[in-house]
Amino acid sequence: MSERERLKEVTLSRTHARILEASCEEFAEHGFAGARTERIARRAGVNKAALYYHVGNKKALYDALLADARSVLRETFRELLEGRAEPEGRLDVFIKVLAGVVTERRKLWQVVLRGYGEGSGGLSGEMALIVELMLSEFTGIIDDGRSMGVFRRDCDPQVGLSMVLGGVHLLNSGGSMHERKADRGFSFQPQMQRLQPVPVAEEISRSLVAAFRA
Repeated sequence: MSERERLKEVTLSRTHARILEASCEEFAEHGFAGARTERIARRAGVNKAALYYHVGNKKALYDALLADARSVLRETFRELLEGRAEPEGRLDVFIKVLAGVVTERRKLWQVVLRGYGEGSGGLSGEMALIVELMLSEFTGIIDDGRSMGVFRRDCDPQVGLSMVLGGVHLLNSGGSMHERKADRGFSFQPQMQRLQPVPVAEEISRSLVAAFRA
């Protein structure tokens, strides 16, 4: 590859990265329905034609972000859960993985969690794959716990995962909650502490294990 070709490839890669970063900001703030490609282009410092050239339309931009989130989650699950046998320990790791990934990639997971919450009319293909990945991992842990007599036979993996996602969603929104204040004319000002991932994950894990324990 010539130097000119290499520089062109680097430039294209950087433009692609800027577009995805701008898309992440837009979808996190406005959701899929409210996002506008004009704002994404402006954030990325490109025109709309460049958006379509590098990634595609709004749905393609959205799916690219969700595919990135799924890849991060799949690899982290594989790395940290592989080889663990004890169900309670695996459940603890599962919850801490979600809490850690959500904290490290906050904007990206705002997109995921917002998309999950807005999916009452049917999840998009990529969103459905993320839910399938999480539910498959979680159900495997619960099934092993039930077969070993650690968890109750009647505990529902879908309910459990919903409880975990609810706690993770609170963790994800904790920064903005911490910054919000009541109106100046209101006498009571709530003292909100910024939520930290490890204590939140540990509390969710303790509560879920206690609820599921046989």
